[in-house]
Amino acid sequence: MNPQQFASIATQAPLNADVSQKLALAYGREIPAPVLALCIAEPCGAFLDGPFCRKMDVDEIRESKDFWQVDFPAIGLLPIFDCGDNDFIAYRFSDDKWVKFNIVDEIVFRESIDWKTLI
Repeated sequence: MNPQQFASIATQAPLNADVSQKLALAYGREIPAPVLALCIAEPCGAFLDGPFCRKMDVDEIRESKDFWQVDFPAIGLLPIFDCGDNDFIAYRFSDDKWVKFNIVDEIVFRESIDWKTLI
């Protein structure tokens, strides 16, 4: 599926209060509804068309610190898409933007108001 199709699926996905609560607890803050919708859509994960991009499953998102050995909650990022080569598309809480983040160098190297432009 392409990013636009995934975005459409996410807007139609029913919000799951249990998952919402667990994500909020893991990240120490409420997750904005549009971002939460992306987390919940395709809960087992999905591959998007184009360059490698995989929407992570809900457990990977919730337990990203353990999966990737990076304290995403502490740096204010919520990773949702694994782009390969240690790169992730994540939501940045501090300014309501999407960033592409490399976990080896621990740097943000692209940012946008729309996650689809980072793929």
